[in-house]
Amino acid sequence: MDSEKLLLSIHALNASLVSAVFFLSLFGHKDELEQQVFNRALKNAVFITIISLMGYSLYMSVIGNENISLTAIFLSIESLGGLTLLCYFIGLKGVCFSIYIKNKKILQSFMWVLTAMGGLSTISIIFKFDFFDNALGFIRYDELFLFINVMLLGITTPLLPDIRKNLSREDYKKREKEIDKTFNKIYRIYGICIIVFIIYVIYRIYNKGIG
Repeated sequence: MDSEKLLLSIHALNASLVSAVFFLSLFGHKDELEQQVFNRALKNAVFITIISLMGYSLYMSVIGNENISLTAIFLSIESLGGLTLLCYFIGLKGVCFSIYIKNKKILQSFMWVLTAMGGLSTISIIFKFDFFDNALGFIRYDELFLFINVMLLGITTPLLPDIRKNLSREDYKKREKEIDKTFNKIYRIYGICIIVFIIYVIYRIYNKGIG
């Protein structure tokens, strides 16, 4: 027990120190280039931290553990501040990371796979297939797949390549129309699945209220 208290104290102290340095960097004076580098570093750190927290939360939901760990909270604070500072330092050294999906066929295939997964997960949630039951946790496995699918869709969309580069104005407009048509179909199908799922949840809540 004493070792656990000592570990929490160390985490609290470390989180406080990291937070102090983070706030100094956040509110400190920067020129335009330094501000751009810091914004990019903060964006990367927030992305990694949120993905980690969502992964941890979904894992705890699957195993049925509702206890919130103080260590996890302190680690989240440390990772957000520490990763921001690390990426900021690396960025000032001229190192920059960016991810884009340049292959159009791979991109379309991946988006259609996500859409199909979202649709199948929604159907499974509505009809309560026994295969996806989870006796231990708070959420079913098909719900887990749907939540992960939504996150992947949110992550993938901003990674689309900038089609304005190396294209004439006419070619850019043609490519933009083709991409818009494809993604409009995907988002419509995905939107229908989400709406059906929301209606189903409201229906279940209403029935429980009556019962």
